[in-house]
Amino acid sequence: MSIQLEEFQRLVGRYRGTGTWIDTTATSARYTIDHTISSNGDAAAIAFSHNFEDSTSIEGRYRFENSASPIFDVYTDDRLVGHGYVEDGSLHYHIRAGEAYVEVSYRKTGNELRIYGSSTKNADGNYIVWLERLHDVPSDDEAESETAASSDT
Repeated sequence: MSIQLEEFQRLVGRYRGTGTWIDTTATSARYTIDHTISSNGDAAAIAFSHNFEDSTSIEGRYRFENSASPIFDVYTDDRLVGHGYVEDGSLHYHIRAGEAYVEVSYRKTGNELRIYGSSTKNADGNYIVWLERLHDVPSDDEAESETAASSDT
């Protein structure tokens, strides 16, 4: 049985944007994001990089495999780390990351993808929440077509 591919198809794409996090000490920061969502019929995946104002960065890769549709298992490095679901264009999952629990929700409207999340512990041990606003990045083929169209005018 495959993951709910129709639902994931609404989210598949490459995105870029910015995010802001804040923790329980009122410390906050902005960061930039590159994010890709893909599917191959049997599974779906996300890959992202976050580049923070202090020049640090993180990357993540997660694979989603069907458990009991619309529920899926979340894997990283072939290790089960959590569960989630996709329904009505929304994606939600939670994972265990070390001693922390992380929950993330995705919602796409038009060409904007919003990602909301929280973790029970950040690097400083504080509860943290974040909001990311991302926009579609044209594929290389689309970018070439747009460049050709603008040079014709």
